[in-house]
Amino acid sequence: MPGGRIDYDLGISSAAGSQTVRVKSAWMTAPQTDSLRLEEGLAAWRGVPFEAKMDEKKYIRLGFESWSGRDDLSTTFAACHDAEYLYFAFDVKDDMIHPAPDSMGIFSGDCVEIFLDADAKRGPGKIKVDGKDFQILCAPGLSASGVCRMQTLPAKIEGVRAVYQKTAGGYVIEVAVPFSALGLNAEGTSSLGFDVAIDDADSGARKLQMVWSGTEEDYINPSEYGTLFLKKAKAGNETK
Repeated sequence: MPGGRIDYDLGISSAAGSQTVRVKSAWMTAPQTDSLRLEEGLAAWRGVPFEAKMDEKKYIRLGFESWSGRDDLSTTFAACHDAEYLYFAFDVKDDMIHPAPDSMGIFSGDCVEIFLDADAKRGPGKIKVDGKDFQILCAPGLSASGVCRMQTLPAKIEGVRAVYQKTAGGYVIEVAVPFSALGLNAEGTSSLGFDVAIDDADSGARKLQMVWSGTEEDYINPSEYGTLFLKKAKAGNETK
């Protein structure tokens, strides 16, 4: 089942009356797999489809005029899970890697932002983040590979791991997020609210941001997150 978009009509009632809103939401799957070793890079992701991408102007939320094409900033990405972790991999095209200095917020430079909503009642009517919303920011470093500079919001999320590796045209970031840190377990979870942003700064401050499903306000408003569906494997049929 490849990723895509779901468009549907949502009826909203209030004291002022009723209205119908057209909702557009992205979705993708996270198949069940054996435990991954992040240090193995994309070789460990063989058999997991990179079914989502951001490579067109329609994904740009900040810096529309500064984007010079897919080599400037774009990404394909994938997700999978095992009994303990959600895993994410991002193959980012970026012709000038410039992470933010330690004195600035990670989002001020090149980085990937992951947004997760563990609220079973999430949806377009939820317009403010709460204790079940999580943001993970991961930036590549200056060396060829290593551990990402990372920030989790609104507070520290225990057990998250993130590594990066530079490539000929950009960088790869891989992230492992424990279900337990989200207050979830793999067996009892069928889907999560999910979104991704990628930030770009060729020099100085951020000049460009792309967002997969929502808006530049994902960090405070989860109403336009997409959905990540956990695809359970049949016994003896985990993705290798």
